Amino acid sequence: MIRQLNKLGLISALFAFACLTACQKNETVAPTPMGTLYLHLHTNVDTSEVDNYGDIYQDGAGHRIYLSLAQLYISGIKAQKADGSVVSLDSAVILKTKAFEQYRIQQLPAGNYTSVSFLVGLTAATNQTNPATYPPASALAVQQPGMWFGSTSQGYIFVNLQGGIDTTKSQNAPLAQFQSFNYQLGTANELVTITMPAEKFTVLPGQGQEVHITVDYAKLLQGLNLKTEATATPFTNPTVAAKVAGNIAAMFRYEE
Repeated sequence: MIRQLNKLGLISALFAFACLTACQKNETVAPTPMGTLYLHLHTNVDTSEVDNYGDIYQDGAGHRIYLSLAQLYISGIKAQKADGSVVSLDSAVILKTKAFEQYRIQQLPAGNYTSVSFLVGLTAATNQTNPATYPPASALAVQQPGMWFGSTSQGYIFVNLQGGIDTTKSQNAPLAQFQSFNYQLGTANELVTITMPAEKFTVLPGQGQEVHITVDYAKLLQGLNLKTEATATPFTNPTVAAKVAGNIAAMFRYEE
């Protein structure tokens, strides 16, 4: 009788274990639905999108401007959810050029979002790497035109802006008489965080969501005396470079 009870107890225990195992399998947490974030970035002079380098555009004050190079690094991207939590997309680094507008950032949980933020420039650790160590397809690889100051101690060029502006009162100078400008910004002192205003968007499972942002390079020239402050890097003219970098935050707005 005792043996029979033990046998029945063993059978009962095995049955309970099988049920528990089955229940645990049924309670497996489903994977979080994911979508993909894209930044769609437009190269502008004020309200005009730059189609070609060398074409003349006007800023909000009526100054005639042309660009011959306009590009920058964006990293440290974050997406703010409607519940206040933040999704970090730190693995993405993009080099915004005139030729390309749509940049795939990273997958992120599907849901409702209210804003994005990012760095214009690179973190200290990334900035101290050598472009030659990256594969050619990487945004951090050697670029033509160059986006590196030439040593790991100086690092990458975060913003590279070149072009010309008509500084005459009449604004009718021939192109050959435009005042040229040339700015290369970088270093930790010129690393700028951009937090875009609240504008709701929804990331759907298995789908991509674009955030359209205008990058207005005319804003970088605000407050400058283009006759005396037309060229700068953090190493050749740090005062002017810092002044230009102070205008970076004004460059970004949602596309209208």
